[in-house]
Amino acid sequence: MENRNDIGDTRRRDIENMRKVTQQIQKAWKQGKSKMVGNTRTDGTSVWLHNNKIIERDPDGRVWATLACWPTPTTRERLKIVSNGFYQKNHEQFFNDRPIEDNEWVEVPKTC
Repeated sequence: MENRNDIGDTRRRDIENMRKVTQQIQKAWKQGKSKMVGNTRTDGTSVWLHNNKIIERDPDGRVWATLACWPTPTTRERLKIVSNGFYQKNHEQFFNDRPIEDNEWVEVPKTC
């Protein structure tokens, strides 16, 4: 059985190994700038993957994220822009150790 620290170590490695596309979009999104790289784009407020909105910063500064009904490794990779808390276990999707639906929008804590 995987211990809790191993899971945390895995997530830290995931961030360190973030794809260049994700890194570039993350940088633009955090700066509030528009950018498009391959199948992913941002207007500085939201992020889209294959024209599906997966991240949104609301006017109050809260950040929301969703798998947009596409629970794929690529979607989870792009969600690392705001949090490394998205993962799959036994074909079930999780955010910060809480099961989530494929179409559910979750608020991302500011600490992520």
